Amino acid sequence: MTNTNEAYTRDRNNKPAPPMPNRLVNLLAEVRWIAFAALSTYLILILFTYSKLDPGWSQASEVFKFHNIGGRAGAWFADVFLYIFGLSAWWFSVVLLRLVWKGYRRLSRQLLSEEKAEDAHEYEKYIQIIGFAFLLMGSMGIESLRMHTMSIPLPLAPGGVLGEVIGHLALTQFGNTGSTLVLLLLFALGLSLYFQMSWLQIAENVGKSIEMVFEFFVHKYTARQDRRVGQTAAVKRQEVVVQERAK
Repeated sequence: MTNTNEAYTRDRNNKPAPPMPNRLVNLLAEVRWIAFAALSTYLILILFTYSKLDPGWSQASEVFKFHNIGGRAGAWFADVFLYIFGLSAWWFSVVLLRLVWKGYRRLSRQLLSEEKAEDAHEYEKYIQIIGFAFLLMGSMGIESLRMHTMSIPLPLAPGGVLGEVIGHLALTQFGNTGSTLVLLLLFALGLSLYFQMSWLQIAENVGKSIEMVFEFFVHKYTARQDRRVGQTAAVKRQEVVVQERAK
């Protein structure tokens, strides 16, 4: 009897907690979405208002007023991002904005239409991480090799520290032209994997758009020629009528 009571008590203690109600789940998802929206806005603002005059991670200075809209913390974080990644640090803003957009669509489906979102594949996140790594590497390398003459204020050279390493490694291994092609390939692969887009589909859409534009101008030209022929014929008919009346 004692063993039975102990087993019952153990089973009752190990009983899993009841799942959270949908209202609380939706509330937590909304809070997370708001946090991502605020973080993406903050990152965009501090990168956009970066100034080399502000004190940061790579330099120390004293100023009476910070040029960065994020203050001392914003100047410090912007300096770190731009020092390490160069202008390619803006891709992190793109990532956050994409998360905000996907979160908004998910919340709108759950709260407004009450449709169940499509379950993501178990390897989708890993594929996106690999794609973003390729995208970032290609962007930093190209920035370091081909955009070193830009006059944009940065704490270091374009591409940042990682861009210098990637660009130098690609240049020594593949040469000037080969390194550019390899980095462009990485960039294109990263865009395709992270944003889940097909370059063949893009090429087909571009071809359809060019064909539609060409057909539009051909139609306009044909219609204009038809109007011109019609006007000429109308003038000739009017002349004939005038001559007949004169007779």
